[in-house]
Amino acid sequence: MAEHEPRGQGLLGDVFQTAMYLCGSFHANPAKPLVHKLWCNTGYEVAYKHFKRDHTKPLNLGLHAIALWAQVATNFAVLHRLDELIGSPSFGWLSASTALLWSAILVPQKAAPLKARALAVALIAVGYCLRKKIVEKSDWLLWASSIVEAINFKLYFRLTVPKGVRQSMFPFESSALRYLTMRLAITSVLSSNFEKCSSLLSKQLAACIMLPLLTWSSYKPFERQGYRKSLYGILININNYHFIGWLLYFLTGEKLFFLHSAAFSATGIQGIAHQISNEE
Repeated sequence: MAEHEPRGQGLLGDVFQTAMYLCGSFHANPAKPLVHKLWCNTGYEVAYKHFKRDHTKPLNLGLHAIALWAQVATNFAVLHRLDELIGSPSFGWLSASTALLWSAILVPQKAAPLKARALAVALIAVGYCLRKKIVEKSDWLLWASSIVEAINFKLYFRLTVPKGVRQSMFPFESSALRYLTMRLAITSVLSSNFEKCSSLLSKQLAACIMLPLLTWSSYKPFERQGYRKSLYGILININNYHFIGWLLYFLTGEKLFFLHSAAFSATGIQGIAHQISNEE
């Protein structure tokens, strides 16, 4: 689902935007289709115009297609894990209602070509049908996301590291490889001992710590919005959550931390696409 600026300003607009970023800008949930219906006053034509303007090269489009599937897959994986935690029936209250409401808001968009609408609904259906398998095999995603992290570290996150550390430990040309090596080494050690050891951190305690932090990090997360002016304010924004979500999973044993953070890893693929295709 596309991002939109909410109508109006002030507290209500800030609450809407913060909640949207917190849940994952491109992730859906049962409330989001209704919120979009009530708040968004731009149609398909505007969305298509903006997308076409900034996405013309095959490489950019191809990587965005991968990002789209990553968003849908992680979206329904998050919803399924939440369904498990609240004791939903096998069809999943959250998963099923999101799939139905999301499809219901897409189908009537007659300005969009029929093929586009059909493919969108089909993709939602596939995400819904595969959600359980995606959660079961989420460790595969955990390894794959390390590549996205490494590239994003080189292109963006590296710049927030203190200059001395950046120049000595992560010189630009080798920074992605060095980060990837470090990430895979840590992942390998933690995963090999994961089933042998009890959780090092209570998932309830982790949730109590992370929820306020993630909520704050979702408030005006982009530097251009004028709120985050310090290095650490820029560093601690929701878009960087994918750098620690996997670690929280290993520490607590709760997959939801990683699956939620993967929403921002998928968004990171889009940032990479724009950078390497020179379409900003």
